[in-house]
Amino acid sequence: MRRTGNAAKRLAFLLSRFDVKPVTDGVTENAAKLLDVTGLDGHECLVDALIVATAALCTPPVRIVTSDSAQVPKLCAAAETLPAAPDIKVIVV
Repeated sequence: MRRTGNAAKRLAFLLSRFDVKPVTDGVTENAAKLLDVTGLDGHECLVDALIVATAALCTPPVRIVTSDSAQVPKLCAAAETLPAAPDIKVIVV
C-alpha cells in the first residue's frame, strides 16, 4: 500500500529523522563483547546487542528509546567498557 497526501509527507519527514547505520564487522564484534560482559544470550538479546553496539559507535549525544527495561539498560551499561564509546542514555517508554 502506498502512502499519499499528508500521510506520505508525515512518513517522509519521520524517515528523514533517522540516521541509518550499517551492521559492520566492528558492530558485530562489539555486540559479541556486550553479550559476553552481560552474560545475555538468545536471538532477542543479540538484536538488542547489535542496536547498542551500533549506538556505541555513534557521535554523542546518543539516545536509545526502547520498551525493554531489562536487557537494553544492561547492554548500555556494558557499552561503557568499549573503547571510545559515548555515554548512551536509555529512554524506556
